Amino acid sequence: MASRKDWLEQNYSADLLTRSQDLSHKGAVSSVTPSGKHLWTAQVSDMGEYYVHIRYPMTLRQKSDCTCTEHQTMSVCPHVVAVLMKIRDERSAATRVTKLPKSLTIHHIMEKISDDELRDFVVQQAQTDKKLALKLKIRFARHVETEDNVQKYKKILDSLIRPYTGRSTRDSSFHDIRLAIQTLRDFMGQAGDLMAMGHYSESLKILKASFPKALYLQRFYTFMSDESEEMIRQFHHIIRDFFYASLPEGIRADAIGFLQDISLLSYYEFRDMEDNVVSVSIIPRTKDRQTSWIPHLKELIKKSGEDQRPFLWALLLWIKNDSTPEEKEELLLWRPDMMVKWVDNMHQKNAWHLTAPVLETYVKKNISDAALSDRLLQAYEHNRQKKEYSQLASDLFYRTAHITYLQKLDKHTPTATLTRMLAQIEKKTIRSFRHVDALISFYLSQQKIDSVRLLLHKAGNVFWLQKYEDILYEHGHRELEDLYRYLMIHSLNGGKTDLQDIRSLMAGWTTKRWHNLRRNIEKALDDYPENNPV
Repeated sequence: MASRKDWLEQNYSADLLTRSQDLSHKGAVSSVTPSGKHLWTAQVSDMGEYYVHIRYPMTLRQKSDCTCTEHQTMSVCPHVVAVLMKIRDERSAATRVTKLPKSLTIHHIMEKISDDELRDFVVQQAQTDKKLALKLKIRFARHVETEDNVQKYKKILDSLIRPYTGRSTRDSSFHDIRLAIQTLRDFMGQAGDLMAMGHYSESLKILKASFPKALYLQRFYTFMSDESEEMIRQFHHIIRDFFYASLPEGIRADAIGFLQDISLLSYYEFRDMEDNVVSVSIIPRTKDRQTSWIPHLKELIKKSGEDQRPFLWALLLWIKNDSTPEEKEELLLWRPDMMVKWVDNMHQKNAWHLTAPVLETYVKKNISDAALSDRLLQAYEHNRQKKEYSQLASDLFYRTAHITYLQKLDKHTPTATLTRMLAQIEKKTIRSFRHVDALISFYLSQQKIDSVRLLLHKAGNVFWLQKYEDILYEHGHRELEDLYRYLMIHSLNGGKTDLQDIRSLMAGWTTKRWHNLRRNIEKALDDYPENNPV
């Protein structure tokens, strides 16, 4: 077992160590300061001044940063290693014991015993303690080269996650699955640490072994679903980080091939347009990255069930950034619920320009489907198709009488155009109380009382006015009186009502103490006796 003092020699190349030692011997490292819990900062003079930050130095959790160009490109540089050497030297000097400790701690023991004594103790304990042996394998597996390093990690996980037989609660206990999740998270962390140090090949090997096992656990061992769901999300994120790194092209191609194999697993599910093996691997979205995914997705679509098809089609068309006439025809054969899923997935990728043409045709065939009509309206808005947006919003109001569509028109339509459209809407919907009610609600929300009075005047129904009389009375009882007088006379002359109904309508005015209104209206009705069948 390597001594702690050999940590740098074990993790960095000889060339990098030599360059770092030269800097150290020149006294280039200065201002090495602990700036917080587990955080060190320093300044290095090397043909310029560079600033170094290191968290958790000389551990697997180590994270470093340097302002030099080499670190930005390679994620490691001689300045960081020179600072680590300085930290190691200072720690060694600080450990000189000046007096006997008051109590025994593990730290004291580790300082006193030799590496051989520690090794013998660990080996002896691991031979009788299976849990300790497993923890040692998990923690240090990456330090040991084998004939097949991917299988090395898989065998560790196989001992924790047994094949599902339909009796998961008996085959694997709650404790086993919890330990498996902890192990997978540990491997995930190791993959991230290796990436940070530029060891991409070894990082990919850990991902190849652990990601399929994590998916298997999520699919078949559901009694820890929240933990496994979060773990899968984190795996997708670390894979995304992997592709953001400056990968050698061979490793990148190997990683994409691995993810394509993952997508073929019966227990891999496409659930989210951002966290899936296709989206996380196309970074940046360039043609050469798309080439291998397009035919792969086409084959995957042929084998997919209806629940996965909207995701796969969305990913395919998003990558292509186009759709053929044949592909559009295929989409138009879908059920509305599948079409909604496809559209939502496309919109999550901001592919509004691709959904609008398909939805236009689909909505014409399924004109009563409000969900798809609303999504077409969203597509028009994002594509800035103002004319199409206004026309569809108007049509949807005709069909539904929902005030929402009037509010959308108001938000996205110029004032003059909106006034003209509202006039057309009033003319078309004036005989339907549902539409009149929605229009009035819209006008009231904008405090357009004159528009309410005018609309009720055009509608010519005295009993519709009764619903809004309280609001209109507050905004002018004389105007309300004039409107009631007109509508009552109009209804009596047209034979739409009789005097008894009119007087019943007026009965509530006494309770409201609208005495003048009642008196003036009664005066206007004097020419209509009770038994006069006008």
